[in-house]
Amino acid sequence: MRGILLFLAASIIFMLAGCSENGTSVNQPTTNQKELIKLPAKASLSTELQTSVTQKIDGDEGGLMILSNSYLSQTGNIVSINAVLTIPEGAFEGNRNINITADNEYADIYFFPHMTFDQPLQLTLTFSGLDLSELGLSNGKVGFYYVDDQGNMTPVFNKGIIVNNITGTIMVLNAKLDHFSRYAFGK
Repeated sequence: MRGILLFLAASIIFMLAGCSENGTSVNQPTTNQKELIKLPAKASLSTELQTSVTQKIDGDEGGLMILSNSYLSQTGNIVSINAVLTIPEGAFEGNRNINITADNEYADIYFFPHMTFDQPLQLTLTFSGLDLSELGLSNGKVGFYYVDDQGNMTPVFNKGIIVNNITGTIMVLNAKLDHFSRYAFGK
């Protein structure tokens, strides 16, 4: 009887320790390395520089940040990025200059300064004008990840990922960010 109780107690502790909203924890790197989704190359006449926005946010009041930009690719498609970051009231204390920067080479985004939050922020991020058939992407084959300094990719809880082959769009809805770092689409 004592053995059964110990087994049940150990099982419950194991299940509770391993549970999170999306089945993984940001603190546990994935063992399955994913490939970042590459953006189409810019046309030679395209003069756009890195896409970035900085805004002063009072963490006690919360706020909203929007990043939006587009460029002409070598294949003639308009490639666009749109990000909406919702910062809830009480996410952090005091005022901070928050920076969002989109990468020029991959479907990823960086947030600065590096910090953690008392309440998770929500990010909706969209890249469109991609040639998804060339990349072999479809629903269920794209994920949204936190990328650490060593390149380990950990899934981020979100409300859904949309892949539209007709418009060449990948979108993550309401990804929960508990800290600022690098986040990316991967396959």
